[in-house]
Amino acid sequence: MKFFEKEKNNQREDPPPELIKTDFNCGNCERPLLNTLRTKETGTSIKMRAYCSECEDFSFTKEVSGAFFIAPADGVKIENAETSPDNSLHTIYTKAEDV
Repeated sequence: MKFFEKEKNNQREDPPPELIKTDFNCGNCERPLLNTLRTKETGTSIKMRAYCSECEDFSFTKEVSGAFFIAPADGVKIENAETSPDNSLHTIYTKAEDV
């Protein structure tokens, strides 16, 4: 998936510094589960993890900051999202479609 395309009048080779991609892989089987792409720095951050339906384990918890998009990895779909009661952790539940 290509997140950044070079504009004709813009000679910049790299994406702007605010674009940061974060990958979430299962902590057990290492299957790619989710990708996030930060589009804007806002000064806020959240802790996130993803659930793997294949081995019933979670990715490592990562901190994601700013405004961002979430996309499932290839062969995976997002089934549900849950926030902890104290609002400190967000869990995205995924399901493998290619199994």
